Amino acid sequence: MKNREEILETIETITNRLNPLWRREIQEIDSEIFQALEGQWQNLSPHFINLRGVSIDNLSPIFCDRGYQEDYDPLQFQPLRNWKFPQNLVHDILYLNESLLSIACGSTLLIYDFFKQKILSYINLQGTMRSITKISETVIAFGGDDEQITLVDISNPTNPKILPNPIHAKNLIHSITKISKTVIAFGGDYRQIILADISNPTNPQILPNPIHAKGSIFSITKISETVIAFGG
Repeated sequence: MKNREEILETIETITNRLNPLWRREIQEIDSEIFQALEGQWQNLSPHFINLRGVSIDNLSPIFCDRGYQEDYDPLQFQPLRNWKFPQNLVHDILYLNESLLSIACGSTLLIYDFFKQKILSYINLQGTMRSITKISETVIAFGGDDEQITLVDISNPTNPKILPNPIHAKNLIHSITKISKTVIAFGGDYRQIILADISNPTNPQILPNPIHAKGSIFSITKISETVIAFGG
C-alpha cells in the first residue's frame, strides 16, 4: 500500500478535475488509490463538491478545470466561468447530478444547468435560504430565515414543485443534513439538533428527543451511520 504522502500527492493532482472519465483515470494511476477513494469524493476537499469543481469564492460559484493538458501543472487553477449573483449572497450549493446544481441565493432557490450555463428554474421564498440537502434523486430540502424545512420535488428541473406540509422549526435554520435514508437533522438559532422522518416527503414528521446545544448551531455533518457532529 502506498504511504499517506504519496496518496495525498495523487489526490492533489486529480481532485478538482472535471473530465467524466475520472474513474478510469484513477484506476490507471493506481488501483489501490481508486479503491480507497471510491465513494469518498465529497471528503477530498472542503472547498469542492463531488469532483465537479464547484466552490464559493467572493460570494460566487466558480467552476474549475485543472485537467487533461499535456503540460498539465497541478498547481495551476483555471476557472472556466464565474456565475455572478450580485443581488444576494450564495449561502449553499448542492450537487444534484452530472449537469445540475441547486443554489440557495438570498430568498431564491435556483436550479442551474452548468453545462448549458443556464438557470432552468427558480423558486422565490420568504426569507434567506441558508442550507440545502438532497433527500432523493427527485426531492431536496432547504431552510433558513423562514424557520421551516421545505421539501421540493425536482423530478422536472424546469418546473420544481413545493411539497405540502413543511417542517416547522422555532427559529432560524443554519444547517440541514441527511443522516439516513429516512431521517434528516437540522439546527440553527433554537439551540437544538432536531431530527425529522422524511420517509414520506409529503408528510414529514419531527422525531422526539432533540439534541440540546448551548448556543446557535451553524453546521451539522454525518460522521458515520450512527454518529453526527455539529458546531456553532
